[in-house]
Amino acid sequence: YNVHIRMVKYMENEFEILISQCKKSILESDYETAEKHINEAFSLNNNSPKVHNLLGIIAEIKWDRELAIQHYRASLALDSSYRPAIRNLEKITTYGYFFKSEELYF
Repeated sequence: YNVHIRMVKYMENEFEILISQCKKSILESDYETAEKHINEAFSLNNNSPKVHNLLGIIAEIKWDRELAIQHYRASLALDSSYRPAIRNLEKITTYGYFFKSEELYF
């Protein structure tokens, strides 16, 4: 039982580290590394609104608007109050939307 708890705690910590590394890589415009980190985080917890929001950001950066919208919606399906996904979805679905890297919400 204690081994299981320690393993869960380790995975939660690893997940948060990967999320932080992904955000840092995005801010440094190192999108390949960001994608690597978020895919690893996804493998640890694919039910996290953070993961889907960051996958949406990466899709948006790659000009894949439809995939970005799908991930922002998935994020909100997991947590309807997750503000970064709310803001990203509102922004990307607004008439006259134009991508601006300074308008990505983590």
